[in-house]
Amino acid sequence: MDMEVLTAKIKTLFAYRDFDHLYQLGQLSNAKKERLEDNLIRLQQDIYFLDEYLECNWELDPEELKLYWNHIHQSLSNLGVASSDYDMYSAHIYKYQHHETQLRTNKDLLRLSMQYFYFYKSCDVKLLRRIIYNHAPQISRYYSLADWRCFDLITEVNDDVEDLVEDMQTINGNRLQLAINRNGVDAAKKDFLQFMDQILEQSKARVEIKKSKYYDDIHVKVVQQVKETKVLLDVSIKEYLSIKAHQSRVS
Repeated sequence: MDMEVLTAKIKTLFAYRDFDHLYQLGQLSNAKKERLEDNLIRLQQDIYFLDEYLECNWELDPEELKLYWNHIHQSLSNLGVASSDYDMYSAHIYKYQHHETQLRTNKDLLRLSMQYFYFYKSCDVKLLRRIIYNHAPQISRYYSLADWRCFDLITEVNDDVEDLVEDMQTINGNRLQLAINRNGVDAAKKDFLQFMDQILEQSKARVEIKKSKYYDDIHVKVVQQVKETKVLLDVSIKEYLSIKAHQSRVS
């Protein structure tokens, strides 16, 4: 992917995940914010490059994987993470990589609960947000890192739904695609709708627990994302079925 296109994609992702709001709460100067975001973009690029390698290569070379991880660790270093903490900060990405590699060993990723699966699939955004908190710890006066869990789950579901057609071309742990291929469209759609309702209920429960006007802001975002993702689910499945029908006719 062209680097300018990739950088634009990452900036869109950061806006979607509400990083600008965190910068404001952290009261970062423009210079500090720009320096932090530049380094976060570099880290996200390195994670994307690792993900691209996993998606495009069935046979994985340990030495090549090591090179991708060296770049990720260097980016962590640029963001102030000590080398002794690389594994701790990378733990969720290691788990995500493990899930992706299991596709090559006939391990059924659908055996994993959707909560568990999407918790680890949102590994990159959780890592970046954690680093933002490191640079602006006053943000925790408003939101804890755990407050973002429901938002991260629904936005990661949205990502799989949006990328359903695109991911047909790669070796990809797109949960929606795996569910359709294994269980059929109707069952997959039902599971995703139920999971989105579950996320919504979890977020509502947190509103009652937190009793904070700040968490209310996150809950509003969760509600909106659930609504938009349910609409997108119908659109993506319709396009997916259309392509499958076309492929059947020409084969």
